[in-house]
Amino acid sequence: MRSCFFIVMLSEPIHVRSFRAVLFFLIIVSLAVIPSVTGWGSGAPVVSFTGNPVSGSAPLPVAFMDSSSGSPTGWTWFFGDENFTEPWTQMTAGAGWGPRDSHSTVALLDGSIVLTGGYGSGIGYRNDVWRSTDKGATWTQMTPGAGWSGRDSHNTVAMPDGSIVLMGGRNALSSGFKNDVWRSTDNGATWTQMTPAAGWSARHSQSSVAMPDGSIVLMGGYDGTRKNDVWRSTDNGATWTEMNASAGWAARAGHSSVAMPDGSIVLMGGNDGTVDKNDLWRSTDNGATWTEVTATAGWPARHSQSRVALPDGSIVLTGGSSSIIGYVNDVWRFNPVGSSDRNPSHTYLTPGSYHVTLQAFNALGYNNLRKTGYVTVTASPPAPVAGFTGTPVTGPVPLHVTFNDTSDVVTPLMWNWSFGDASSSWYNTTTSEVRNASFGYSTAGTYTVSLMVTNASGSNTMTRTGYITVTATAIPVLGSTGTPASGSFTSGSDSEPVVSSGIATVPGILKGSTGTFTFSPVISGSSPVVISLVRIIASSDIGEVTVITLPVLPGAFANPPDPPVAGYEEVKAIGINPDAIDHAVITFGVDGSWITTNHLTIGKIVILQDTTGQWTELPTTFDHQDGNNYYFDAIVHGFGDFAVAGRTNTGTSPVASIVPVVSIVPVASVAPVISVAPVISAAPAVPAAQVAEAQPAAVQNPPAGISMNRTVLPSSPYIPSRFAPVAAVIVGIFVCVISSTIRESEFFNRYSEKVTTVVKSFMQGEAAGLMSSTEVSKRGVRPRENLKPVFLGLSLREVLVTGITALGFTAAFFLQDRLEIQLTTLIIFLCTGALASILHDLAHKHVAHTSGSITEYQFWGLGMVTMLTTAWFFGNAFAKPSRTVIRSIGKPTPEEDALVRLAGPLVSIAMALASLLLIPLGGFFAIAGGAGFSMNLLNCVFSLVPVKPNDGVEIFAWNKKAWAAIFIPLIAFYLYIYLQ
Repeated sequence: MRSCFFIVMLSEPIHVRSFRAVLFFLIIVSLAVIPSVTGWGSGAPVVSFTGNPVSGSAPLPVAFMDSSSGSPTGWTWFFGDENFTEPWTQMTAGAGWGPRDSHSTVALLDGSIVLTGGYGSGIGYRNDVWRSTDKGATWTQMTPGAGWSGRDSHNTVAMPDGSIVLMGGRNALSSGFKNDVWRSTDNGATWTQMTPAAGWSARHSQSSVAMPDGSIVLMGGYDGTRKNDVWRSTDNGATWTEMNASAGWAARAGHSSVAMPDGSIVLMGGNDGTVDKNDLWRSTDNGATWTEVTATAGWPARHSQSRVALPDGSIVLTGGSSSIIGYVNDVWRFNPVGSSDRNPSHTYLTPGSYHVTLQAFNALGYNNLRKTGYVTVTASPPAPVAGFTGTPVTGPVPLHVTFNDTSDVVTPLMWNWSFGDASSSWYNTTTSEVRNASFGYSTAGTYTVSLMVTNASGSNTMTRTGYITVTATAIPVLGSTGTPASGSFTSGSDSEPVVSSGIATVPGILKGSTGTFTFSPVISGSSPVVISLVRIIASSDIGEVTVITLPVLPGAFANPPDPPVAGYEEVKAIGINPDAIDHAVITFGVDGSWITTNHLTIGKIVILQDTTGQWTELPTTFDHQDGNNYYFDAIVHGFGDFAVAGRTNTGTSPVASIVPVVSIVPVASVAPVISVAPVISAAPAVPAAQVAEAQPAAVQNPPAGISMNRTVLPSSPYIPSRFAPVAAVIVGIFVCVISSTIRESEFFNRYSEKVTTVVKSFMQGEAAGLMSSTEVSKRGVRPRENLKPVFLGLSLREVLVTGITALGFTAAFFLQDRLEIQLTTLIIFLCTGALASILHDLAHKHVAHTSGSITEYQFWGLGMVTMLTTAWFFGNAFAKPSRTVIRSIGKPTPEEDALVRLAGPLVSIAMALASLLLIPLGGFFAIAGGAGFSMNLLNCVFSLVPVKPNDGVEIFAWNKKAWAAIFIPLIAFYLYIYLQ
């Protein structure tokens, strides 16, 4: 926590001290908290993902969900079981640079490839630099001669900070071996020697990689004999430690290696002193042990080739020398990634613990996140043995039977029931909580019941022939298709209701269409509940379907719901696969007299569904009234037994969620695309066993916590991209100074009328904030006194300026971070910019009004141009497209003027801090929070610059120490977050 300062000025009025105290508190909080929470300063994505499930038996399908922020445009997944045996693809048979070998290549943060040095017939030892931005298809020469001497067989790696480290090599065939180390911080244009002699022996034709923890691993090479030792440096090549004197692969030289996003090292090719090789070896423990992936890759055997790993996880191999075909300049590509989809699914076939890696990238760079041991897969369970019982197994029509699964099964996937009635009713489920079934038999007869249980290892079926016996009674027979049948049941109690049943059939239902089943039962005092309509919405084409509504007596349930209950009904669909039903709507009627007798209202009528002895309340809505009958609709995702009841404690009873009975309809999660710059992300809660630190990747996976460089900017050839934000601030202030100086000079006053009409109009549009009070009076550029408020005290002209300001902020922030234009992000940025603009101006207007002053919000053309220019050229907007013009009435004191000017920046910084509260909410709130923080912070900082037309002029004139105490911490914090 940064230090806190308490400033007490007893000589000043209370309201001034309070005003400052609030501002200082907000500044201190922002300086202390924001940098540690937000992760600002990197335009590359902040990677996050989840998988579901992350444990289970093989085969285990896992659905992975990307939740990265920062608008990634590409995704590289490694699921931990890749075998790296994919084929190689030839990208080009001849690149633009001359045939050579023993050169070196690295991949930069933007995905481009940089090639250095090498040796070629007729061209000798080279120290030129070439670059490709299309994965090796075409090349551009960056410089014909770098700072280090021409050489071949050297190594280069790209470090997390964007620098390139070059190691060893040779400049003569039989001598001149080197173990010096050089470093470049400007993409290879200039170089600095780090050490003339590293710890390992002088050699050439070795290979090296930069590991995820930021260390460098160097392997093999030739120092008079071929080597297979491994060395490691943790300080950019200054000092080295021997890790392994003899690795598993054969001693060799001229080989190449890359570090993959999943933390493994891939080593390929080279020469063992006898033959050229095209084998592939892989290590998953930083080079301690190795496994041969293939003895023969797709490209011709060679040595002294070069290689890089790209952000998409692929490996590009370039050039080399072959004892058969000589020097080559072909390019080959190998892509071993598990998936490039944003939200992939992957099935693990073998038991084990798997590390999962996601690398997300955009135009500004890339990061990765590796979760160690994230997915645990156990051995497949034994095949199931089906078993079940039914209660009761005999009885009169209608017979309601409850079937209980007694199968010997481990980790089942599905239960399939066949109840044996004439219409081939059946029921299936993949949820263990509802594996037990219930069925109502409406026709006398003997029925054979079957249960098939399935898991990952297979299926097993139990069939009980003639298991259910249903006898005939005096119950009326169901009517024909579409015709209702009704009757009454008695069991020795006059209080039991009269119930009705019906049957209806439709010839078929097309996918996405609705099949409507209509019944015409009669509601009466003895039968207060009927089902009048069932609508089935199909998720796939369905053939002929029959729906039966069957009354059920209260005695059929061992655990009936709490009274009052109007009645029970069973609904079943015959001849339909439950998975073909998206959902259904049941319309049921209730006798109004029953509602009145039980002191209920229509808002307390609900329908409950029996799920294995538990009653679940379904969403119920009132449909219509027909005389004294009231009809309601309920959405269901499966059929079965239902009870219509009155809820007497509506205010306290929780509404239970729908429990599927017939089919399960998964709800897909929606992952919003967040386009915000800078990016603020909240770390998701992860179980302790699954915690893994984010590992930003630079070329070969740099360590966690290192910020990525921005994309190449138009200013990059002149100043390092890291310091572009400072240049933007300087230019923004410089434009204000020059403009103010010109406008207040005698020269401008004398010759301004000679300027063209367009320039004159443009300049006068900003004159109020740049001229002295005398000039304002003479030129008539001042706040208009007759502006009519139309919205929040703003005139129509000011509302228009607010809209233009919002457009300016949006365009500038899209430009500075090169964001992809998406409608949702665009709308959020426009709304956030408008809010930042309005609140800043209203703060000025309110405080000015209390002192009797007049304000007007005006467009500032030069500010708009400067804002867009700095955003595009430096990747950091520093200006404002509008300003507030204030005309004081009477003679206000400097202190009063300063308070009016301070009001806007104070509200802006308060809004910036308030915006941070939205970010942990995720989704669109995170976009709005990040954009709100950026825009309001810019609004505040630029307003406090003490150059006209900014608010800082009056504040500086009033109290220089107070201005410095406010502005300096803010501008320092502003630069801090943008320089990360």
